[in-house]
Amino acid sequence: MVKRAGAGSGSAWIEVSLDNLIHNIREIRRQAGAETGLIAVVKDCGYGCGAVPVARILEEEQATMLAVARLEEAYHLRQSGISIPILVIGEVAEEELTWAWDNNVRVTLNSLTDLKAWVRDDRHARIHLNIDTGMSRMGISLVEVPEAATLLASSPNLHVEGAYTHYAGADLPATDTVARQTSLFAQALETLAHKGLRPPWLHYSNTAALDRYPIPRGYLVRPGIGLYGCRPDPSQEFAMDVRPVVSLKGRVAKVRRLAGATPVSYGGTYLTRRETCIATVTIGYAHGLPRLLSNRGCMLVRGHRYPIVGNVTMDYTMLDVGDFPQIERGDEVVAIGEQGNERIEVDEVARRANTIGYEILCGLGTRTGRVYLRDGNIRHEFSGVQY
Repeated sequence: MVKRAGAGSGSAWIEVSLDNLIHNIREIRRQAGAETGLIAVVKDCGYGCGAVPVARILEEEQATMLAVARLEEAYHLRQSGISIPILVIGEVAEEELTWAWDNNVRVTLNSLTDLKAWVRDDRHARIHLNIDTGMSRMGISLVEVPEAATLLASSPNLHVEGAYTHYAGADLPATDTVARQTSLFAQALETLAHKGLRPPWLHYSNTAALDRYPIPRGYLVRPGIGLYGCRPDPSQEFAMDVRPVVSLKGRVAKVRRLAGATPVSYGGTYLTRRETCIATVTIGYAHGLPRLLSNRGCMLVRGHRYPIVGNVTMDYTMLDVGDFPQIERGDEVVAIGEQGNERIEVDEVARRANTIGYEILCGLGTRTGRVYLRDGNIRHEFSGVQY
């Protein structure tokens, strides 16, 4: 059991294994090839793990670049001493370009409207073009690429450093979407080349794609969820040996014996089937435990699985721990993670909650304390999430 400051308070906490993060980075490199550049996605607080501690490890492991969703995230990384190049994949306003240029931050061109504003503004920017080949979310559409290429070729302040697309279905079995999007991306690159634009940094391989499809020579890979030890689809198997990075833990707050047919939690959705003991634990949906696990999830106490009974509440959840439990107030409880010989992974929680690991990780409570472990020791401890 990890000793942590404030454990006696009984609150929930999150543990982040930096050792497993390092393993996952190296496994991704093994899969991609040692010479393949790595753009590591640390957006949205590093998928709930904390972008700053994760970015420090990625710097140690000599990642090529970090990717974030918003300029604000890049700002906080720079304020925290992270010096590795950063790519902002979301929208950036023209008045923000100077700060990005001065701080080694690349910006994504997502629309012709933005491009025209940047041309008029005449500020310098390192640009990666997002080519929409089938995601229909952000990016320059194929019909807009010729106009974008013309504007970029005539704008010496806009330095086209990279181009990328995003696969919409690389995790789908036997899909033809990857080949179609790859072909459309190649067509867009030809259009850019006709205007003299040949971006040196090209990338489209997310975790699912780099696991299942070849990576063209000279391209970079852009993994996200695999860094954090989850599969792109929790119901499928993937070849890479990634290890879970996150654990969600709490304490037993109370153990009480209840008669049969006693309702438990809001709405009385669970009635005890017999006389039994119910343990109240300090983990709830405020900490990131999905309410959809009500009456269908489980947790670990003293190395054994116990079912969640009744509705998950904001700060507490109840477990049916049986007739004669060797369980006491203060015992460690694991909602995600390992205990003894048992393990509950993020992907298992996602399957039970009918969602994906991304949502579970990003839903981890931002005020829930985080403990960062390396070589079995606490390296950092924060009262909440760190950018």
